[in-house]
Amino acid sequence: MEGNSTSSSYAKAIEGYISTENQELDNAIGGGIPIPSLILIEGNNDSGKTILAQQLLYGALAQDHRVTAVTTENTTRSFLAQMKILNLNVEKPFIEGRLRIVSIHLRNTVWTGYRLSRLIATLTDFIVRDRSRIFFIDSLTHMFAEASVDDILTFLSRIRKLTEPDQKVATAKSVVGTLHVNFRGEESERLLVRIRSLSDVHIKLTKDVAQGQVVRSIEVAKMKGSKLMANRITRFEIHPAFGLRIVPTSEALA
Repeated sequence: MEGNSTSSSYAKAIEGYISTENQELDNAIGGGIPIPSLILIEGNNDSGKTILAQQLLYGALAQDHRVTAVTTENTTRSFLAQMKILNLNVEKPFIEGRLRIVSIHLRNTVWTGYRLSRLIATLTDFIVRDRSRIFFIDSLTHMFAEASVDDILTFLSRIRKLTEPDQKVATAKSVVGTLHVNFRGEESERLLVRIRSLSDVHIKLTKDVAQGQVVRSIEVAKMKGSKLMANRITRFEIHPAFGLRIVPTSEALA
């Protein structure tokens, strides 16, 4: 779809959806993720945010999109290895140059307000100028935890403009970001209300323990252009060899 595609085929892609290449998962999130759009994947610890983002990344590459992944929690090597373990091998598009992985080390790093502000501004400019149509940021948590509210909202507002449907084909993008539900202590919920309002798609993942068993669920809280009802909740499991597996209703009720 990239490279030798005509303008009309690009337009067709932009009007379409990113598939996860997993039909059950696509059905659970309303058929896929619309392009272009700003997507928020929100959840608590170990709820599956990274795996869902990687499943979408895999699907975008399978649809021949040019993709950039910004990771604050992995090196390039560990990112590729993590996906390969889940049977989501993206080494070929990485070697071909259709997948770019940008590793930014933020964990356990002391950032001044000025440096963090510059980092966010630089990341924004990078997304604006990069040729990729699809961007993944995993995770926004470390940046948003310490950044000023103004920097956060400016970042999201600028990104939102890139994902508006009336953008030129050459500049319209989809940006996926993962974020911990409690990324900023007591301020989290108030800020999340504003972040969710700027997002075209809001997917919330949860992980709970019930009767000694781990229960994970995926909720489509907001989906631009979807004909399906929002707030749809589906149970899922994380399989070590296959990534996300939707739990059939019969099993969920058992």
